[in-house]
Amino acid sequence: MKSTTGKKISDLINEPWRDVGLDAMKRGMDICKRNELSPDGNTALCIGLCDIIREIKDNKKETQ
Repeated sequence: MKSTTGKKISDLINEPWRDVGLDAMKRGMDICKRNELSPDGNTALCIGLCDIIREIKDNKKETQ
């Protein structure tokens, strides 16, 4: 089995989830920068995914 260590999201095949991952990474890095944090890639990705989930929940509440 090949190791995925060092792989970037942009290196993966172009599927819909790849765009979500890239968006999550950008959001996470922006949030960390605003809060003066220097996260690793996984932390930034998790923060960005949480932001995407928050946005989806907010949009869902607005449409109800």
